[in-house]
Amino acid sequence: MVKKEDLEAVHFKADNRARINLHLLGIAFTAFTLIVTLKPELLRDYTLLGLQLALSIPLFITSTLCRVNQFSKESNKHWNNLAYITFLLAYSMLVNVLGILLALFVSIGLSMLFFVMNVLLAMLYSYFGVRFNRAELKSRLYKDIFFIIILILLGVLPSLMV
Repeated sequence: MVKKEDLEAVHFKADNRARINLHLLGIAFTAFTLIVTLKPELLRDYTLLGLQLALSIPLFITSTLCRVNQFSKESNKHWNNLAYITFLLAYSMLVNVLGILLALFVSIGLSMLFFVMNVLLAMLYSYFGVRFNRAELKSRLYKDIFFIIILILLGVLPSLMV
């Protein structure tokens, strides 16, 4: 039987994740609106940039709705998995968009530093997660590998014009 305190902690965590999703959704929507308003040719000329920015919006919305439904449905694990997958895709795409914009408007060096810092901080986050809960090792490893592959293929390589 699940303790009331444990259930409250899980609800608190899911609520905070939904809030983070909403904030990131606001950032993605604002970036999309600014680009469309100020320099719409960026979305046309850099298809991967436009595609990732546009897709991050419905992915963040889906992740948020899954977090909300997570406790109103019987299949909590399925909602949690879908929420995480859509969040990871949306977050990776948003990071890629920012990195590509840095490469286009500031410098390749700063863009690469941005990507490297994102990878290092994700690994640091995973290190602490695994340090306090060894059972998370396999899950964190898969999540980090997936995140890094998305950053390299859809962020780093396009930033380098490869």
